[in-house]
Amino acid sequence: MKQEFPQYNLYQIDCLGDHTIISERLKQAIQKEGLTGMEIKPFDKFEVGT
Repeated sequence: MKQEFPQYNLYQIDCLGDHTIISERLKQAIQKEGLTGMEIKPFDKFEVGT
């Protein structure tokens, strides 16, 4: 994402399939709190609106 893109912790991406993207900060908080019931996996870099 470009630097100007808002720094959201959670957002939905439909243009690359049906994915929910989370920030690294949110991922770390989820792991620190030991939350379960979800799968977190890396997502390839992409650009929106180029």
